[in-house]
Amino acid sequence: MSGLCGLGGSFVGFGGSRGLPSVASPGGLVSQVVASVVSSGRGVAVGCASGADAAVLSARLALGFPAGVSCPSLAVFAVGGPSGRGFWRCSALPVVRQAAALVGSRGHGVASPVAVSWWAGGGPSVPLRARLRQRSVALVQAVAASGSGAAFVAFVSGGFQASRGSWGSVRSALSLGLPVVVFPVGCRASCFPRSFRSVGSVRWVPAAQSGVWARGFRVQQGAAGA
Repeated sequence: MSGLCGLGGSFVGFGGSRGLPSVASPGGLVSQVVASVVSSGRGVAVGCASGADAAVLSARLALGFPAGVSCPSLAVFAVGGPSGRGFWRCSALPVVRQAAALVGSRGHGVASPVAVSWWAGGGPSVPLRARLRQRSVALVQAVAASGSGAAFVAFVSGGFQASRGSWGSVRSALSLGLPVVVFPVGCRASCFPRSFRSVGSVRWVPAAQSGVWARGFRVQQGAAGA
């Protein structure tokens, strides 16, 4: 999937741990963050796993889509195909299919409010673990290419050992120069990695002084990888 364009011309990518039931409730952390991104006019790009991905997808779908959009404002990067082949037990296939049902939906002119990139990490001949990694890289790269205002957000349940895939996406985003905000869920920011391979040392500071973004942490401006 290339040429992502949100209402404001850029996308925010989302990722995170698979076991985050507490953030999926309506009005909860994920819903508030997604609503903030959408209100800024930016699109949402997300994967297809349970936990954080599923919560982001549900939150974005709950907000609805205005008629007459010129291009998608929700981009879904799926590790498998529309038939369900290639997915695994920790996937969010039902909500991915819910999003995919809006592709080509009526009331949106020639554009669809949602774009789904099936087999985003490679075809069925690619091993699942490699496909998952490559799917995440494809998402981050597409977000980075979407223009000014692009960023990456992750909801994590712990440090590197607890959420290797999430931190791998964070590393990819930092290496491409994307602003990154990470929200600790059921853990403390003290468990966040202090360095990343190919990025270097980092220092995490509160992302904002107030509001929902104050619950997240960003790499301090001027630190390696910022």
